[in-house]
Amino acid sequence: ERREPKDMKVPEWVEEHPEGCYFEGDQKMHAPGTTWHPFVPPFGYIKCAVCTCKGSTGEVHCEKVTCPVLTCSHPVRRSPSDCCKECPEEERTPAGLQHSDMMQADGPRHCKFGKNYYQNSDSWHPWVPLVGEMKCINCWCDHGVTKCQRKQCPVLACSNITRTENSCCPECAGTKEEDGQMTNTPDKQRQRSWRP
Repeated sequence: ERREPKDMKVPEWVEEHPEGCYFEGDQKMHAPGTTWHPFVPPFGYIKCAVCTCKGSTGEVHCEKVTCPVLTCSHPVRRSPSDCCKECPEEERTPAGLQHSDMMQADGPRHCKFGKNYYQNSDSWHPWVPLVGEMKCINCWCDHGVTKCQRKQCPVLACSNITRTENSCCPECAGTKEEDGQMTNTPDKQRQRSWRP
């Protein structure tokens, strides 16, 4: 079999492995019809999502886990890594809550995010495979709790708004200014007020 360099750009795993799906996160083949929790470095296994291998096409379809509707008044998360909360076996026994509170209080004041550890008040952008660094998301360590938030975009004072590929926020079309200057909207508004 002869392979030319231009053929190398075609995703070969679809041709070579038509009997299943290759998932980049865990770097494994999955049989058609199988389901699994995706492994996404550096986050690890994502228990709040389930992936399915769709037939012989090699497509992986992932969706968020739907948690059941609970009837108890104080649902608990049995393990910090669990996606869904559950009703405790005995509604009146707060032992599960006390135990998790004690674990939280005694835990370290650093944050573990994927395979990385961060000190209190450290901040970073999460990294997701196939996407890369998510520069539009800021994460920080707050006394042992990882918190993440999407970047807040400024309100633009222009009517022709565009969004570039590497930018988190929409920008005024027709300008090539840097992000720092783009967010300086009061100056732009002042300039506009001088125009007839």
